[in-house]
Amino acid sequence: MRYPEICAISYNPDDNLISLSFSFAEPIAEERFRQGSHRLNDCLAAYSFLEGKEPPTVSVHWTTLEKTSLLKVEYDVNAVSKGEIALIISFLHEEFGDCLMRDLDIGDPISEDDLLLQDEFINYMLEKFKGSVPRKKLIAFREEGKVHVFKK
Repeated sequence: MRYPEICAISYNPDDNLISLSFSFAEPIAEERFRQGSHRLNDCLAAYSFLEGKEPPTVSVHWTTLEKTSLLKVEYDVNAVSKGEIALIISFLHEEFGDCLMRDLDIGDPISEDDLLLQDEFINYMLEKFKGSVPRKKLIAFREEGKVHVFKK
C-alpha cells in the first residue's frame, strides 16, 4: 500500500485543510520536532520554488505522550500535490527514520504496476478535491493494511 507511514488523513471543509498524521514509536523531544518542522517548511518552500509555485502555508503540530509521539501536518487542499506528500514522507524518513512508524505490509509485495495505479488514483483524488471540495468533514485511517474512511 502506498505511503504506509501515514496513519490518518482528515479533511475539514470549514478551513479547507487536509491533515496528514504520523506516529512515532517513542517520545520525541520538543526541540527535535521544532527543528524538524522548520526544515520541513524549508524543504517544501524549495520544492515549490523548483515547481514554479507559491510556497505553501503548512502547519506542523506535535504531541508527545509517555511512550509515543504524534505529528500532524496541515496543508491547504488546493495547494497539496502527490509530489509534496512524497517529499513530506521522504523528509520524515530522513529526519525521524529511527522511530517513524509504518503500517506493516501483510501479504505479497506490491508490483510496480500497482504502485503506478495507486499514484494515479492519489492524483485523481487530489484533483477532485481541488475542483469540487466536499462540504463534509472526512477522516481516513489505516488499520491492518486497509484504509477506513468516515464522515466526521
